[in-house]
Amino acid sequence: MFYSKETIALIVEQVHISLHNFDPQTFDLNPPFNAEAAITAFGGHVRVKLPDYTMMNPSIGEVRPLEPFSEKRFEVSIPHDEYPPRKNFTLAHELGHVILHYQWANQQQWEKNCREIEVLKRDLSPNRIEYEANYFSAFFLMPEKNIRSDVSATLSHANISSNLLIEKLAENYNVSLKAMEIRLTQLGIL
Repeated sequence: MFYSKETIALIVEQVHISLHNFDPQTFDLNPPFNAEAAITAFGGHVRVKLPDYTMMNPSIGEVRPLEPFSEKRFEVSIPHDEYPPRKNFTLAHELGHVILHYQWANQQQWEKNCREIEVLKRDLSPNRIEYEANYFSAFFLMPEKNIRSDVSATLSHANISSNLLIEKLAENYNVSLKAMEIRLTQLGIL
């Protein structure tokens, strides 16, 4: 199943609300959002992996079910040297895979989805599910209404350069400069 950006945005809103209802102290409805805490709340576990230089792209995250299989038990692996804001985006990306592509699957479907995604990952060109997980991550960590509000508030206090705006927002949202630049561009702010 493929999702539109609008549908992913609606799913992310529901995820934020569910997390807030689950634990209002940890999951405030305002950024920055902690993707690792969200993974844990959904029954997942984060594992830091050592680099595998035999892989073509050793700096990617991955998600897999834990044994014995349970719909809400999964592990997300990330590189040990991931830059913290990049780590947050990677974890949210993998959470996006769980929610959009795996979460409600039974064991047979989960394993089939994992195999299909591994095959797709071997193709070096970007593919639909990776775009969907990236959009999930961007919407999860940098919700449009919050970004627009913060841009407005920031620019009302001072006339600052685009680079300074990106830096300030990236720091506030705990994302990389590149992720914030892309998000601001997608929203037509830059």
